[in-house]
Amino acid sequence: MSSGSRARRPGVVGHRGLEAREVQTAHGQVVTGLVDTWLDLAPLLTLDELVVLGDAVAQRLDSLDPLEDGAARARTYGRRVREALRWIRVGSASPMETRSRVLCVRGGLPEPELNAPIHDADGGWLVDGDLVWREAKVLGEYQGEHHFGDYRRGDKDIVRRRAVEAEGWEYVDFTKDDYYRRARRINLVDRLAAAVGVEPTPAQRAEVARGPNLSGPAPGRCTKGA
Repeated sequence: MSSGSRARRPGVVGHRGLEAREVQTAHGQVVTGLVDTWLDLAPLLTLDELVVLGDAVAQRLDSLDPLEDGAARARTYGRRVREALRWIRVGSASPMETRSRVLCVRGGLPEPELNAPIHDADGGWLVDGDLVWREAKVLGEYQGEHHFGDYRRGDKDIVRRRAVEAEGWEYVDFTKDDYYRRARRINLVDRLAAAVGVEPTPAQRAEVARGPNLSGPAPGRCTKGA
């Protein structure tokens, strides 16, 4: 609490202001709530990391409203919080899905639906797609490491792809190297843009080529302020 003494022990930077934060219990330990933890980490994370964490919080809460309320009362690093909030969405299921979505939008693609259902012509469910451009019938699927080490998972992926393509969808899968390696990153965004039917501007293509991450100030250090 602001009226109490600050914790002092090796490896710990004490802070005050608990009375202004939501408190929850996790595994028997009293902790700050999701939104307040997100706000408290704003000085310490890169902008990309803050967006990734914000997506996870929004997904857990199934709403952007708590994050917007938190951003409005941010006392420090409010600018970084508000910039991150511009990119946060409900629906992402993993950090790389968040990063890939942000990359596509930076590259000039329209916002995709996230983990959205795709159905066949008779209304039967086929898949929940990572990045879905429904009007263009384009599905972007991030393939993490767990997709490559298990036969059943690999076989399931093939069946999913065949089912989606049979309904006239273009299926574009990609890995983390398609995100982090420059030539592959440019190729991925160009391929998705062509499939969706948009033409990135030179500035947007340069933004994709520049780097995979959002530009922003470097993270700071944990200080002794509130």
